[in-house]
Amino acid sequence: MTNRLGLVAAAFVSLLVSMIVAPAPAHAATGLQVGGTRIVEADGNPFVMRGVSHAHTWFTTQTGSFAAIKTLRANTVRVVLSGGRWAPNDAADVANVVSLCRQNRLICVLENHDTTGYGEQDGAYTLGQAVAVHHA
Repeated sequence: MTNRLGLVAAAFVSLLVSMIVAPAPAHAATGLQVGGTRIVEADGNPFVMRGVSHAHTWFTTQTGSFAAIKTLRANTVRVVLSGGRWAPNDAADVANVVSLCRQNRLICVLENHDTTGYGEQDGAYTLGQAVAVHHA
């Protein structure tokens, strides 16, 4: 009985020690996460968007712009797209844009420019129209 009680106590102490000295879980070396009320980089530093806009919908052949934007030390690019108010960007084109962002380690901020100017410009889409066009 004493031997069994000793084994149980040893197992309990072993478990307790492993919980106290266990290493902290590994965190990804890259990526963004939420830290309190902020978006932070993997190293814990606050994420600050640095970038420019690329009017892709009007310049679809100028895909070298993504690499050029990265050389400016940008981490983000706002990509202007259209669902039909201007020449529409199809799904394959948007997938290519996302791929170019990934290749250049840029965060894509995709923007549907069709609604820009609504209420002030003829031809501007309502939000409902923009959503309907992209889900059609």
